[in-house]
Amino acid sequence: MKFSRYILALAALTVLATLPVQARNLTRSASGPRGHAQSQINRTHGAATRTTTWTDNAGASGSHTATRTVDATTQTLTKESGTTLRDGRTTSRQATTTRTESGVDRTVTATGPNGTTVSREASVTRPSPAPTNPTP
Repeated sequence: MKFSRYILALAALTVLATLPVQARNLTRSASGPRGHAQSQINRTHGAATRTTTWTDNAGASGSHTATRTVDATTQTLTKESGTTLRDGRTTSRQATTTRTESGVDRTVTATGPNGTTVSREASVTRPSPAPTNPTP
């Protein structure tokens, strides 16, 4: 009996592994004493986007969109986001992280609601592995 369950589970996993990767979508909403918010998440192979909108009881609204993309070929992760504040001003941010042979390189650019842009770059280098001594 246990053996047949094992074979059945293995067959099910084999069938699932051969199916194409499909998009997964999720929508959430909530209301409370301060207003209403809704968030939608869309995921595909190598990418995800989340869009959130909100409205307060006074009727002012805003939104935030965030996107994450992974490129396995170039070993690069890209994150982008943008926000519209209740007064109409916007903010944005973009970050790119790339894995290199020697470590990781990261570039971040952010723009605030007053239009000021700040950029940062960082590189992290992995230490070289310690030499190994052959066993005599």
